[in-house]
Amino acid sequence: MPTRLNQQQVKKRKESIITAALKLTETPGGWMKITTEKIAIESDCSYGLVAYYFGSIQDIRQTLVRTAIKRGNYAVLAQAMVAGHKMPAGVRAKVIAHISGE
Repeated sequence: MPTRLNQQQVKKRKESIITAALKLTETPGGWMKITTEKIAIESDCSYGLVAYYFGSIQDIRQTLVRTAIKRGNYAVLAQAMVAGHKMPAGVRAKVIAHISGE
């Protein structure tokens, strides 16, 4: 029977998956190339675990945008914007200002 993780372990595992996904999306063109399988490989876990915790790739991207907003990760947010991902107007303005060097 598989070992059940406590809430702290689940939170830590989810964070490691998000960190791996952000690492993949920070590279040029990474947003468009990201897959659940690549995230699983980067975070050293199963494809099923990534899907279980975060759902579809669209759900994962939504989580990545929320996380990137919290962390001020403009590299990820800029790629999401270019790909047509919707985000709050204030965030869009900050990303544009960051890209333009303002």
